[in-house]
Amino acid sequence: MKNKKNILYSILISVLAAFGLFFFFNILTPSENYNYGFVFIFIFFLLYLLAKEVILNINKRIIIFSFINSFVISTILTIGIQLENFSIIIWSCSTLLKIVLLSFFFFIPISAFYNYCISHTTTVSTNNFISKHYKAISFTVILFFWLLTYLAVFPGVYGYDSGFQYLEFASSSQAVNTRFSIAYSYLFYQIVHLGYTFFKSYVIGFAIYSLLQMMFLVFVASKICTYVYKRTENIIYLVVSILFFALNPLFSVLAVSSSQDPIFAGIFALLILETFKFVESRTYYFSSIKNTLIYIFLLLLLFVSRNNGIYMFIFVVPFLLFYNKKHILKTFIIILLPIIMLKFYNISTINLFNAEKGNSLQEMFSVPGQQFARAYNYNSENLTEDEKTDLEVLISKFALENYPNSQSIADVVKGYTNTNLLKSDPQKYIKLYFSVFKKSPKQFIEAFALNTLGFWNPEKNYYDSRMVHPYLEFYMLEAKKHNPDYIEIQRHSFLPHYEKILEKLVAQNYFSKIPIISSFLKLGTYFTLFITVLIFILYKKSYKYLVPLSYVFGLYITLFLSPVALFRYGFPILLITPVYFNIFFQKKEEQQQ
Repeated sequence: MKNKKNILYSILISVLAAFGLFFFFNILTPSENYNYGFVFIFIFFLLYLLAKEVILNINKRIIIFSFINSFVISTILTIGIQLENFSIIIWSCSTLLKIVLLSFFFFIPISAFYNYCISHTTTVSTNNFISKHYKAISFTVILFFWLLTYLAVFPGVYGYDSGFQYLEFASSSQAVNTRFSIAYSYLFYQIVHLGYTFFKSYVIGFAIYSLLQMMFLVFVASKICTYVYKRTENIIYLVVSILFFALNPLFSVLAVSSSQDPIFAGIFALLILETFKFVESRTYYFSSIKNTLIYIFLLLLLFVSRNNGIYMFIFVVPFLLFYNKKHILKTFIIILLPIIMLKFYNISTINLFNAEKGNSLQEMFSVPGQQFARAYNYNSENLTEDEKTDLEVLISKFALENYPNSQSIADVVKGYTNTNLLKSDPQKYIKLYFSVFKKSPKQFIEAFALNTLGFWNPEKNYYDSRMVHPYLEFYMLEAKKHNPDYIEIQRHSFLPHYEKILEKLVAQNYFSKIPIISSFLKLGTYFTLFITVLIFILYKKSYKYLVPLSYVFGLYITLFLSPVALFRYGFPILLITPVYFNIFFQKKEEQQQ
């Protein structure tokens, strides 16, 4: 009787999954000129064979959590593709039906994956020793492949913000601005200027900077690889992690690009590693003052290397306090000391360099500005004349009307926002926000989704004119066109043929056209992986891993409030993926110790 029920369940799930797959790819059509009956039967048969095995080996808890996981991924893909292709969400019962049916398709492999993870677990190793050979191999292999990129794009990628960041310290007429990390900008200036001082060449100075930054990230990547091996003692994880870093062209190009994001990503990764160490062995970790000092130092570096570091940390604090109740005093010290140090750092650097404060309110207005602009353009008939007038006063009419051309980047809207008005009467504009939201909830949701589309949609395609900027910079800044005072740095490739390959892959977005491989290069893939890890943690009741992943969650929150979804912004999350992917294969008893 039980076997018959399993067969019936398998048939039902397979039929629904097959329909979900057909709807998703728009294969199933009502036209009488096309008959996909044979294809449908073939796909159903394959799904049935898989479903039958899955149903036999899973319990109710796996069913519940794997279906939740499947529904979330199905929603992400369905809505993501609609926004990618049409710039709207199709609010209909048909969309909901497609999401539900597609959920059954994902349910089969995801529940099978859950079952596989449970039956192929590994213990977190307590052995702190790892062969020096593995460390050397990890570092050398990654360095070799990244050096090829470095030589191909020598002296590195001169980013569009770097001209200003150098000029901040090179010219007394240009004020230092806290919009960028002062610590990073000053370091960048000093290294490039040092090269010019000794060699009379900005190119050499820039090459030194790029090389040092690349070496730092190679060190971080190799540390991640060896840590993954140390905690599992599985050589396969080590090899896959090394290849993950070594063969990714976007990683190596960003590693030699001038922006504060690569440095921030490296510090973020080191902090995640330390957090995994202490949640897996609290008593040992807090028995060492050295470990505590390292953690505090990394937090401070995180805060000063990028402005959103402190905002991201706000979401981490509750998890740190809750998980570390037995070490509450040390936890308070770890939390408060770097924040106090950051306060002194900010005061001293602003006074030392007479720095101007960046317009943080303008940056924070990125998402609300896009939402206002979408409602203004696509739901104008439901807004009152007073509301439209208030919007045109707050945001210039030019910027509002330009929204259809830049639905995935907030630069124009936030750039033409009168933040003085926001400061002078915040209550008025908060009321305006909720008033417009009540009349335009769909437009507000779509505006937010479009502005963050690259962060969460695995099916994102590039180049996308709606976000204006390239997914990852590759070409050198044409400095003098932007500002005659910017330093000029030209590319001198030592591997011109490889440079052409990288240009096609990165600058011309050929990576986006490679089946399967492209998925590993898109930010949205890693968002769905992060969601899957979170749901799996809840399924296994491995709540301690929520502490390190709260950093990722906090970073996602700040990214979703940013003006545009670029690869360099999401790079920190990709960098630490091999570490938290191993959560899938940890024993339950090991996770709860």
